[in-house]
Amino acid sequence: MACGCPLIVTDQMPEIAHRFPGVPVVVPSDVEGLRRRLDAALGGDVPTPAHGQMADYDWSNIACRYISLYQSALRRLA
Repeated sequence: MACGCPLIVTDQMPEIAHRFPGVPVVVPSDVEGLRRRLDAALGGDVPTPAHGQMADYDWSNIACRYISLYQSALRRLA
């Protein structure tokens, strides 16, 4: 997501499917369904979510969240 690539998710990622309703969802055991979705993505038929939607998944935002998490854990240890 952070790279701005088209997304394809499994039904095991409901939070992503909910946040990005146009993202194709595949059942993990549906190999043929995944193949069709990948073909569509490679052919440009799977839209990339809007940049504003993906801001939370930017690498710098993710790194900041991890830093905050680690700092919180360290405070609990002190």
